[in-house]
Amino acid sequence: MGWDSHPIYLGGKYKWDVIIEKTGTRYVVGVCDSENFNYGAFAGDQRDACVFDSNCFYLTISRNTKITVHLDMNKRTCAFTIDGRRYSEVSTYNLSSKLYPVVSLYYPGRFRIQSHQKRI
Repeated sequence: MGWDSHPIYLGGKYKWDVIIEKTGTRYVVGVCDSENFNYGAFAGDQRDACVFDSNCFYLTISRNTKITVHLDMNKRTCAFTIDGRRYSEVSTYNLSSKLYPVVSLYYPGRFRIQSHQKRI
């Protein structure tokens, strides 16, 4: 299944983890709007996205680093937790009511997505 088979609609709270299995030089994790998605651009360079970009934080990303995405479609906010440290919420009002999870990374990076079993 591709990323476009799992849309997130307005209403509800969602949470998922991105686990780094092999390190690279840049990681971008979050949500994006599919309407203007540019397949040729990195997730952090998308016009309509809310992402954690490792280039913008001075964090050490290593094997088994866990990046948790907290998306509240009721309040239209997104927040990120990196290895247990939660960062401030960001408004997603500028995004559409239909979003998709997005991850980009540079070679040789590898990740896996761990979904929480229920919508929260």
